[in-house]
Amino acid sequence: MLFFSTDFHYFNTTRISDVGVKCDDTEYPIAKPSVMADNQGNMYVELVNIYNTSLAPLDCTMPKDSITITFTISGTRNVLQ
Repeated sequence: MLFFSTDFHYFNTTRISDVGVKCDDTEYPIAKPSVMADNQGNMYVELVNIYNTSLAPLDCTMPKDSITITFTISGTRNVLQ
């Protein structure tokens, strides 16, 4: 499983795009992350989850040095007031 969560409230106008995971020196695009609210109503983004079959698997070995997640967030007008 690979995901990230935030400490700001999720609104359905908030969009996540251009998502990529970099394992060591190899980059993997994530076409359709699952964006939702967590139990506290904050934004939660699933990138890989073997129990969520709507997400594509990430075909990489466990990184030896680093994992980096990059993304673009838009629709933050309601979030960042």
